[in-house]
Amino acid sequence: VTFMADATGSSRYEGLSDVTPTNQFFGFTMPLNVVSGWFRESVFGFGYIGSSMGNIPHTGMDGFGNPVHFGTFSDSNRAFLLAMGMPLIQGATNLYFGASFRYITERWSGISGASANGYDFTAGVIYNVDTLSFGAVLEKGARMTWATGRTDRGPTTARFGVSNIFALRELMDLTGAMDLVQRQQEPLELNLGVQFGVRDVHMADNFEVRGIFLRGGIAGYAIENRHNASSTINQNITYTLGLGTEFLIMGRYLQIDFSYGMGNIFDEGAKISLNFYF
Repeated sequence: VTFMADATGSSRYEGLSDVTPTNQFFGFTMPLNVVSGWFRESVFGFGYIGSSMGNIPHTGMDGFGNPVHFGTFSDSNRAFLLAMGMPLIQGATNLYFGASFRYITERWSGISGASANGYDFTAGVIYNVDTLSFGAVLEKGARMTWATGRTDRGPTTARFGVSNIFALRELMDLTGAMDLVQRQQEPLELNLGVQFGVRDVHMADNFEVRGIFLRGGIAGYAIENRHNASSTINQNITYTLGLGTEFLIMGRYLQIDFSYGMGNIFDEGAKISLNFYF
């Protein structure tokens, strides 16, 4: 069971100090080991993503070209996810497959026709051997139909990633990860991350600190200059710092993660997530 939330601000923009975007995520996964046959090793998942902004200034022009203030409006987005994953190969090397379907809604309050419904589909694979993992994901791109009849489609996105865990000494390790992200008609982007972990920090009968992790990364670095846009994109790279902890309390596993993003105004702010394992 996973909970995640963040909150960012727009105080740097004149007139937008009261606009505070918020995001929430909830999800759970459950193994299907109650069934028999090929699906016995599969995992089923459900998720919810909510995003909203309120107090957005609603402005326009009158017949003489003068700005007119119509008050404020709010924007809310919701996505409901169904997912399934399963192993294709297990042994000295492992290959896993997963897919998810998302139903998406968007609503702008007080604006005629500003509501939409749509869907998206994602599929991916992970291959690992020892401490080395490779992953690939293909995202179809959301198709949204508005109340006015207009249809919008998000870009098809392909991702490829690789990560490895390096043992430093007993109970200490370093994980490095890299993603390449290709969105349709956009420059190829690079994400990098690193994590330093210390394991089995404190061991007791009913309370154990199983790990403490320090993290850092960058996201959204354009490595090609398609449409001469790389310099503009690279002015808005997201830099992140994070801290993670893992506990075992009364036989139950709890994970708490915190991160702070800097640089890109859309990712600037704090994020916290809680994971419970039963």
